[in-house]
Amino acid sequence: MSALLASSDLAIVSLATGAAGRQQVELQVAMSAAALTAALEARTFRLVIFDLGLASLDVTQAMQQLRQSPSREAETIAFGPHVQESLLAAARSAGCNRILTRGQFHSQISEILFPIQEH
Repeated sequence: MSALLASSDLAIVSLATGAAGRQQVELQVAMSAAALTAALEARTFRLVIFDLGLASLDVTQAMQQLRQSPSREAETIAFGPHVQESLLAAARSAGCNRILTRGQFHSQISEILFPIQEH
């Protein structure tokens, strides 16, 4: 199965790409809100991950787009800096399934990607 990561942070992209490769999960990266929209319109993903640090990302709008896309049943994870509580709260309000701090995402990336390889 495949996952979609919305992030322009090259360190996060590298971390996630490496973990996805080890878990044999196909990972597509969207480095802007426009690329995220295009990816959601083009194919179905089992998991969609939002980096709340992506400057062009409005998580509420992204979740609305997701709900209208072929990936509407995808699991959603949003992560961001623990000090930016308003961003984390916005993701929670938008309906993301899991909200993680950046540190939690870093430490749990393999576990996050592992369950989708079975589907």
